Amino acid sequence: MLKRLKDFTIGMLIGSLLFGIIPTIANTVKTFVAEEATFPILVNGKEVKLDMPAVTIEGRTYLPLRTLGNILGVKVDWNDEKGQAEIIKEGSKVQNTQVHASDIEYPYVTIDGKEYIGVRSVDKICSAKGYSFSWQGGTDKKQWYILMRVDIGFISRKKLLEMIGLSEEEAQEIGTEELKRKYGLMIERDDKLELFPEYSEVLYMTKEEFETVVLPFINK
Repeated sequence: MLKRLKDFTIGMLIGSLLFGIIPTIANTVKTFVAEEATFPILVNGKEVKLDMPAVTIEGRTYLPLRTLGNILGVKVDWNDEKGQAEIIKEGSKVQNTQVHASDIEYPYVTIDGKEYIGVRSVDKICSAKGYSFSWQGGTDKKQWYILMRVDIGFISRKKLLEMIGLSEEEAQEIGTEELKRKYGLMIERDDKLELFPEYSEVLYMTKEEFETVVLPFINK
């Protein structure tokens, strides 16, 4: 009798804990209604056979990440130690991480263990802030970029001197572009963009360069 009472008491305690915990967990979980997609998935005009069905949620189509990787010919791995999904393309790991600017998210990638953001994404962020971002073309592995406020690119020398607070006599030996750099109105950085021809045709800027140089400049 005593043993049965002990078992009953323990059962009550476990039940109380479960009923106390479950609502807390439920409040942190989002529930979505998914429907199996009835339409075909085509790649380059050819229908592909899926090992897992595509689903639609609120009008958007979703595929399992590994299935999508198989379709696109890239490897998808789960890194148990870091608790993250990793897409591996041509020996380089691409992680679904984000940098933030102007309340808009832009993806960056990890190439050979270093984090980069594509110049097109940098250009969009800068343009949204009213800044002009230009870079060197060509096939050099290291390339330069120039960053300035859009109106500074078209400003007359007279207006520029008024903005800086210099007379023409004081600035007569200093070129207009040099004045912009000297007084923090323009950034020109050499050998700061990198090209990885084996990975992509897009130029990349390191995430460190973007966050420590570009973002502070356009957020002044």
